[in-house]
Amino acid sequence: MKPKDFPYITPLDPYAERPALPNLDGVYATPTPGPAKASEKTVIVRTALTIEPRDGFLYVFMPPLARLEDYLELVAHLEVAAQGVPVRIEGYPPPDDVRMGVLKVTPDPGVIEVNVQRPRTGARR
Repeated sequence: MKPKDFPYITPLDPYAERPALPNLDGVYATPTPGPAKASEKTVIVRTALTIEPRDGFLYVFMPPLARLEDYLELVAHLEVAAQGVPVRIEGYPPPDDVRMGVLKVTPDPGVIEVNVQRPRTGARR
């Protein structure tokens, strides 16, 4: 495999201007699977979505994704596919993006560190 063929995920600039996030409520009410299209180029998959039903929950190990829109769309599809079974998301976090608020809790020995994303205000960054 040549280096140019490796499926690198290049993070986007989290502060670059982007449109509002799409509203995914009700968009995926019924899954519509379509036939897979064959491609002339060989595609090598290096990441995978892992799903495991366990203790009444559907545990989903998310793959790394470059765009927040792709992450949210995947979560919307998972909710439809779960058919009411509670979903627990594990694995890679959503890509950094100022359009989504973040609360991170990090347990350290003897300390619990809580990080809250500062809200984006006008031209200040």
